[in-house]
Amino acid sequence: MSDKDQSHESCENCKFFLESSQSKDLPTNDERYKRFGHCRRHPPVFEPLRGRRYPDVFVNDWCGEWK
Repeated sequence: MSDKDQSHESCENCKFFLESSQSKDLPTNDERYKRFGHCRRHPPVFEPLRGRRYPDVFVNDWCGEWK
């Protein structure tokens, strides 16, 4: 789904979603999990091994706070 269809509430269509440049490189046959990105709805969280980062989400996820 390349066009942002505002009637479908998912991360892909949310204004806080930022798709990762590496998202289409995942080794999976399931199209639902080939694309992912980062949710920028809240400030980044600190992870001890990775530092500060936004949560990873798949394009078909939905948190309930979609905008």
